[in-house]
Amino acid sequence: MMRALLVATAAASAALAASVLDTLPAPDDHVIGLAWQDGYVWAVDNVSGMAYRIDSETGQVMQSFMPYQSGSYTPYGLACSSDTLFVNYGKGVSGGVQGMYDTDTGGYLGTVPFC
Repeated sequence: MMRALLVATAAASAALAASVLDTLPAPDDHVIGLAWQDGYVWAVDNVSGMAYRIDSETGQVMQSFMPYQSGSYTPYGLACSSDTLFVNYGKGVSGGVQGMYDTDTGGYLGTVPFC
C-alpha cells in the first residue's frame, strides 16, 4: 500500500474546488497531523508517536524526533509557528495537552492545557 501526503490548495471559486499540487511519500504508516513551516511539512504519527520535518520540494525527511509526551498521550494533530511545533495530545474526546517543541532542535519547551 502506498502512503502519501497531499499538498493541496483551495481554488478561489464559487464551488471552492481544491486541486492537488503534489504528493509526497508519508514518513510513517499512521500520519494524523500536518503543519506547514517555511517550506517544510511537519507530520506526526499517532501510533509510533514520531514527529517528522519533511522538505516540501523533495519529500526527504530532514528531521525526526520522539516528542516528550508520546509515552503518556496519543498525538492527534499539529500546529506550527515560526519556531515552535505544537503537538496536540488527547486523552479521549476532550482534555489533553499541547506539547511545545523547538523546530530547529526538537527540544522540549513545555506544555499548555488543551481542551
